[in-house]
Amino acid sequence: MYGVVLLGGRSSRMGREKALMDYHGPPQGLVAFERLSAVCERVFLSCRAEQLGEPAFAETFHSMPLILDVYGDIGPMAGLLSAMEAHPQAAWLALACDMPLVNDAVMGALLSRRDPAKWATVFKSVASNSDKPAFEPLCAIYEPVCLPAFQAAAREGRTGLQSLLCDFEQKGRLSVISPKEALRDGQTALQGANTPDEARRFLLP
Repeated sequence: MYGVVLLGGRSSRMGREKALMDYHGPPQGLVAFERLSAVCERVFLSCRAEQLGEPAFAETFHSMPLILDVYGDIGPMAGLLSAMEAHPQAAWLALACDMPLVNDAVMGALLSRRDPAKWATVFKSVASNSDKPAFEPLCAIYEPVCLPAFQAAAREGRTGLQSLLCDFEQKGRLSVISPKEALRDGQTALQGANTPDEARRFLLP
């Protein structure tokens, strides 16, 4: 089991680099790296090459084990697929850098419900404004067997992870976890911080 922290987003809504946000003291990218290091054999940071040209980002992460995105602007699939292709024999525990409440209990739920015979292990809820399923693809486990499905989806321009996971589920290839198993102090630990207003909920005083 390898881990990958997804740092490659452009942070356009946040207005600053999300991997450098300070929720717990160290930059959040390093916090996520340590979280995965506790449960994975090896851990990598996934980022875009141009991010290393940003002084603060480069100073913080240049000495870390990196996997550079080799795909264009296709969203989080770029980081996931780049990691899978770099080490195709590995199962990957992926974690976005903008989920500051993820803790050991969340990692434990993923690992305990993992089924290597499936293609992925994910948390699933129902979207608040519809009856459609909502997966959390950026705190999930992806097995090596799903690599061809990711590659085919990228070739066809189907880069949305929600629809890809729906396809996996319809084929009986998904191990699904209730979000109730990711609660922290009564709220879901899977909340992300994509805007300054969202980040203020988690920032240290």
